[in-house]
Amino acid sequence: ILPTVELPDYVKLAKEASASVAKEPEVVGEEEVDKVITELLKEKQKADASEETPVMTDELAKTFGPFENVAGLRAKIREGMEADKKRQHTDVKRLAVMESIMNATTIVIPDILIDAELNKLLAQMLQDIERMGMKHEDYLKAIGKTDEELRKDLRPDAEKRAKSQIILNAIASKENIKPDQKELEHEVEHLLSHHMPKGATIGERERASATIYVETIMINQKVLEFLEKQGA
Repeated sequence: ILPTVELPDYVKLAKEASASVAKEPEVVGEEEVDKVITELLKEKQKADASEETPVMTDELAKTFGPFENVAGLRAKIREGMEADKKRQHTDVKRLAVMESIMNATTIVIPDILIDAELNKLLAQMLQDIERMGMKHEDYLKAIGKTDEELRKDLRPDAEKRAKSQIILNAIASKENIKPDQKELEHEVEHLLSHHMPKGATIGERERASATIYVETIMINQKVLEFLEKQGA
């Protein structure tokens, strides 16, 4: 099923794409922390049904978690925001790298792979719709589309996802990137224990599917880390 891929100089492309993105994520300013504090105080006011917005004090800070004082609360907020900005920065850099490599790679993608990704997108969308308390038919009416029109709209994204996965697989193969076996087994057991019905028998088919799913995620992550390091 998998097509032959003639990869471009992905190391060079990764370096160039990484250079186009800021080296470090934005610094979290005091104003940003202040905004979070303000929101916390508004929630507190709402919870207390008070007419006046409370003032953040050391005693009040303790009610929001294991904090000794306001300074401790502010430090924790800043830490969380810095972690978010770091994740966002990593995502932006990885997206730039993958876009660059994908644009330089020509692949004829089999319809079966595109359809597989399309079905995944539709399944995820259906789950999201159900979480909103809507039925699939009602959602289609709301957006004014048929099932076929929705599939047509999502097909370009599915094709892009299929192409991305083919490239990641090809780079992993060329660079001999593999997950640690013990870590893989651990993650598979974790997935099965948390997503299989309680008391359900885990058969070979379920375990094999879980292994493929987890292994793909782990390999993708390692390839993206490898590409990211090229621009460090």
